[in-house]
Amino acid sequence: MSHYWRYQTIGWATLLLFDFTGKYVANMMAPSLLLAVVVLYFFGLFASHGIRYVIKQYCKNLSIPKLIPMALFISLIGAFLASSGLMLILYLSGHKAFNDESIDPVQIFNYNLFLMWLFLSIWTGLYLFVTRQRQVDVLNIQQKALQENLQQSQLHALMNQLNPHFMFNSINNIRALILEDKHKARDMLAHMADMLRYNLKDQDKPLETLGKELEVAKAFMALASIQLEDRLTFTQKVDSDIDNNILIPRMLIQLLLENAIKHGIAKRMQGGEVSLKIHLKEENLLIEVTNHGQLMTNLDSKLNNKATGIGIENIRARLVMLYQERAHFEMIQSGELVLAIARIPME
Repeated sequence: MSHYWRYQTIGWATLLLFDFTGKYVANMMAPSLLLAVVVLYFFGLFASHGIRYVIKQYCKNLSIPKLIPMALFISLIGAFLASSGLMLILYLSGHKAFNDESIDPVQIFNYNLFLMWLFLSIWTGLYLFVTRQRQVDVLNIQQKALQENLQQSQLHALMNQLNPHFMFNSINNIRALILEDKHKARDMLAHMADMLRYNLKDQDKPLETLGKELEVAKAFMALASIQLEDRLTFTQKVDSDIDNNILIPRMLIQLLLENAIKHGIAKRMQGGEVSLKIHLKEENLLIEVTNHGQLMTNLDSKLNNKATGIGIENIRARLVMLYQERAHFEMIQSGELVLAIARIPME
């Protein structure tokens, strides 16, 4: 038995039980009267089923202002048919309602019509509420699934964006170094191979462990150190109580370091220092990269917390998609230093 018929049977049987109980309390347990009640509710059950059919076929796209009067009208038609069916059965069975002059059949019909209209109106309201709520739930599930699929597609697009960005930068650096120092160029190729192996593996994973991210960041800084030589100083501090298995956005640290070198150290004749600091604050993991340089975002050199560049925009977009408002990223100018801070919730 389907849920619909199970609830139908339970609902009308409960209504019949209440009616019998009321008649028992009022000492109205005449068999002919009880039989009439059973027949009326039997027709009421099938009238409600007919109402369901009409709603599903002709009313499912109606707006609420149009649906309410239509539901009342359909309930009235159902009540009329159920009451008419009862009166027909009573007439064919020779019920005393049609033989006793003291009983008015029209009055009985009107009473049952009003009673059944009330019951069917309540039934129709409950049915519409349940079906509309079920539709809302289905739409919410579908919308959530579509949103997740969209976010995954966007994440994959952003991840695919990183590899060419990194690859072209590294190739250009190596090409410039080949004629100057082939040994350093060979070392750079070795580091680049290690990084590409990491980047091409599990590309669809938006998150990676902190330990692996630190390893690839170390390889990247080795590449940068070979190119910039004594113009680059790098320091790293990771709190000892941080678990290396914490998941963070893939290539986040590398992009922060790359931005610090490309837009900071590389533009300074005297070079400078890049510092990576990772620590816990409350229930968040803070990844901070500090470098010498100027945070310049427009032609008039005004300072603000927005940064240009594919890497930084990539970080902002991925943090929003992965953590919504629970993550935060900002870049701050402090004297001669630029501080990039990524705050990630611990999960």
